[in-house]
Amino acid sequence: MTISLAFNGASVLTNTANCQDLAPNYAGTLYGIMNTFSTTAGFIAPLVVAAFTKDNNSMESWRKVFILGAFVYIIPAVIFMFFGSGKIQPWNNPSNPNEDESYSSSDMSSDEEED
Repeated sequence: MTISLAFNGASVLTNTANCQDLAPNYAGTLYGIMNTFSTTAGFIAPLVVAAFTKDNNSMESWRKVFILGAFVYIIPAVIFMFFGSGKIQPWNNPSNPNEDESYSSSDMSSDEEED
């Protein structure tokens, strides 16, 4: 159990860092979306455990629960290993159509004085 929690801590740390890697400008929003999906396990897991152990609260039924939990961790990790990336995404820097018409702070202060 201790080793499992140690690996869980490492995976949580990498998820948090990956938000910074993918989109530094939107890391908070991205982490909020990811956290919304990840917290659903908090109310789905007891329902799944109840379904497995409802009629037979034996070692065999709990073994199925732990095997399912292992697959829930392992399958997304394998998918990320093959298809995941930490590269900054193109939507991190949206283009600004008025980029050439930017004002410096001195230009703005002189405009205000004229009004």
